[in-house]
Amino acid sequence: MKTGLYLLMLAAAIPAVGKPKKPTGQISDPAAFARVRSYCVDASDLPGNEAYEVNGFIKDQSKPGSLLTRIPWKLCPDCREASPDAVIKLQFPRMNVTGVLLGQPPRPEDVDRNPYRIKAILMVLEAESSKVLYKNQADPLDVGTVDDQGSGGDPPALQRRNAMYGAFWALTQDVRRAENAQKQ
Repeated sequence: MKTGLYLLMLAAAIPAVGKPKKPTGQISDPAAFARVRSYCVDASDLPGNEAYEVNGFIKDQSKPGSLLTRIPWKLCPDCREASPDAVIKLQFPRMNVTGVLLGQPPRPEDVDRNPYRIKAILMVLEAESSKVLYKNQADPLDVGTVDDQGSGGDPPALQRRNAMYGAFWALTQDVRRAENAQKQ
């Protein structure tokens, strides 16, 4: 009986293992996305503090063994001086996460010190046409978790950094998935 159950579980798991995972983000043009070999990150449309944070993140995460080195594309340090295949742009919209039951006043323990969360939207644009090839979004880690670690930093800046990490992590995974899909 146990052997039959194990064989049934193994048979159910085998198709799931061999089946390629779907991308986390939206790939609008898979062929053009697969042709990307170089990219830059353009923060020129962002407010000064956000551009500074993005540029610091790129500098920090492009060091050997860091997140951006896992993307198999060449990172160009400056979009204006290089001619990359793609340009990555980021946006950081704020989401109101305060929830209150209608007709009832909020309890003091339910009032969030920071009722907003900042998510990251990452877009990969074709450099020549500015056509969106790929788009994803990532929420930040829970701010309470970051505070519990004793970071002592500015919560919005930490939220942007954590959300950026999640967005670039998803991009890394989706680039690999797209490459594997092209090979099959």
